Amino acid sequence: MKVTIISIFGTNVLVEFEDSSGMLQRKYISRELLPVDRRGPATVPDNLIQLGVDYSDVDLEYSLGNELPAIPTRVLVNALRQAGIWTRKDYQENANVISGVLQKLRGGIDATTVINAAFRVITNSEE
Repeated sequence: MKVTIISIFGTNVLVEFEDSSGMLQRKYISRELLPVDRRGPATVPDNLIQLGVDYSDVDLEYSLGNELPAIPTRVLVNALRQAGIWTRKDYQENANVISGVLQKLRGGIDATTVINAAFRVITNSEE
């Protein structure tokens, strides 16, 4: 699979790629499995991608449901990721970026609702 090496850490590599549905994804992969030393385009075996750990700690589809008033939640998530919004910290610190994405998509939802949803945690009783 074609990926972009975003960052290289001591024991992990952060890769970004589009999955088969066109959704932008980021995963941490162990440097033991993927011993790279520079950022940029790369090709990684699919089985290594499957072993990776998701970078995002937000599940808007869980928090908001699959459909928003005007668009599928998945479309919103992908647009936010393309704008650099991946983690709870990103949601907390970039309300203006989120508002801009929502204005472009006309998703029928406000930034506060999206930010609050990003902080909703899945508990064992909800799984």
